[in-house]
Amino acid sequence: MEAASCGCLGIQCPLQALFLLSACNCRGFEEDCDKIQINTDCRSRKIEELKHCPFAEICWYFTDSWEQFRINGTIETIDGSNPDPRKLQQREKCWFASSLNSRLQYLGPNPGLPRLNEEPPKEVILDRSIGPVGAFCVLVLDPEQVDYLNLKSNQRLVFTSTHATVGYNGRPSNRTLIFRGFQGDTDKIQIHTDSTSRKIDELKHCPFAEICWYFTESWEQFRIKGRIDIVDGSNPDPVNLQTMSVDFTFDPVWDVEMKSIDEREKSWFARSPRSRLLYLDPGHPLVDEESPKEVSIDPSAGPVDAFCLLVHDPEQVDYLNLKSNQRLTFTSRHKVNGDKWWTSEKINP
Repeated sequence: MEAASCGCLGIQCPLQALFLLSACNCRGFEEDCDKIQINTDCRSRKIEELKHCPFAEICWYFTDSWEQFRINGTIETIDGSNPDPRKLQQREKCWFASSLNSRLQYLGPNPGLPRLNEEPPKEVILDRSIGPVGAFCVLVLDPEQVDYLNLKSNQRLVFTSTHATVGYNGRPSNRTLIFRGFQGDTDKIQIHTDSTSRKIDELKHCPFAEICWYFTESWEQFRIKGRIDIVDGSNPDPVNLQTMSVDFTFDPVWDVEMKSIDEREKSWFARSPRSRLLYLDPGHPLVDEESPKEVSIDPSAGPVDAFCLLVHDPEQVDYLNLKSNQRLTFTSRHKVNGDKWWTSEKINP
């Protein structure tokens, strides 16, 4: 799975219960069923979050086929204290299926805590025949709904199990979105979306979100927490709808006269005419199986009502490098005059 050009945006209320599985390493399915297995450290923060709210969503995006799978359901935690002997056997099987190097990670210091010693950790030797250590934990996701999207064929299907109860009830919700750059000279991240999509109602209910990027070549992960600002045609914020000067008066590519436009319009005209056609009515049942009628759009026309700009204002960045086994957190602070500055801290991977 490649996610270098895309990010997984998770929306959850309350923020304390936010749990994204977008960058976790799935270890396959449980035998003869559709339950997904994930190995993790029982000392990590996600375990406490799952005890508070046992619902989660996995988001997979495959760049070769342009397919996205959003799988949400209930998480079961299997650690060494589980009273079910079958679950303990399952945990042991997952342990021995892991490589020796991956097992060594569970012998390190508590993940997420500040590093007190800058010296490199001492070499640890682990007996291959020894069973799982106390920190090793298996998460089992029981899928309740799968939202499938194919961007090549422009098809979307929702598969729901008979016991699913998905709604605005504190369960996490994430999806793959394309990074559209930063806003001006700031660290705010821009994302384009449809104002009729479900994420807009979720953000109005709780404006906090987390972006998760994972770069497969460098083995780097960025988890970016912050607050989302919704910029649609009715946005009253003069900062987002202010007139912005541009350095050109004519765009020969789209044959559009560009004099002065607001932030939302600037994002609209930065898109190709074909991508602008996507802002129809996503997420609703398809009542007509016939091929949709061809729709044309005037390249000089401004943004349609459904076009929406999301602006993610970062508050904390959790950076993890799996090659160097380093992890840092960057936290934003605000000065008296409103300017933002960042502090960093090394923590255990």
